[in-house]
Amino acid sequence: MRRAFRPFVESAAVFLNAEYATAWLTDVNPDLINLYRALQSESHAFVTSARALCTPEHNRAYAYRARFNRLATPGSAPCGFSI
Repeated sequence: MRRAFRPFVESAAVFLNAEYATAWLTDVNPDLINLYRALQSESHAFVTSARALCTPEHNRAYAYRARFNRLATPGSAPCGFSI
């Protein structure tokens, strides 16, 4: 593919897994756009900093899933669930 236009980049999963010669990415979330700008210019520093958080003691995803599963009624998600 030669060119991409994404009006709402969101997670950029599609963009990051494709090879475009040029891409125009936009989103209404300024924090998200600033993150992608930082990744453009400081990717090595970002990955080095983020790697420190990718450890078992920082991974709360399984704890959140376990709590959700305890509170959920079989076949439906609880309304207003918060972590």
